[in-house]
Amino acid sequence: MTTDLERFDDCMNYRPSDRRPNHELGVWPQARDRWRAMDAGVDTLWPLERASDVDPLEVRKRFGKSLRLWGGVDKRVLALGPQAIRAHLCEMIPLIEEGGFIPTVDHTVPPDISWDNFRYYMEAKMALLSGEFGKLE
Repeated sequence: MTTDLERFDDCMNYRPSDRRPNHELGVWPQARDRWRAMDAGVDTLWPLERASDVDPLEVRKRFGKSLRLWGGVDKRVLALGPQAIRAHLCEMIPLIEEGGFIPTVDHTVPPDISWDNFRYYMEAKMALLSGEFGKLE
């Protein structure tokens, strides 16, 4: 019997060594101790929605570095200004140092985020990803 993942692999021409992302909806990290899809080869979780109480640090603790993480930036924090943005991004330094993590907002940036706050977020994130953590403190 062919599984859904095997049919998906055939459709997408995936090889066993390819990365397989999964779009999470803020439910599975709280609902499962061991996620079956990881056993089937899914190794990337996106978008790590903070509005759904998904904390990338907690996900990493539970599932380890073999599950790559993408997202985790709470877009609601961007409306609060540079100090809040800086503090929020500093929480992600351990994940950046460990690797296997791409910090980004989940889905899209809402229209209530000012251009200045968005620019600050992008500049701070560039410093974070460049290892220039001192610029955030």
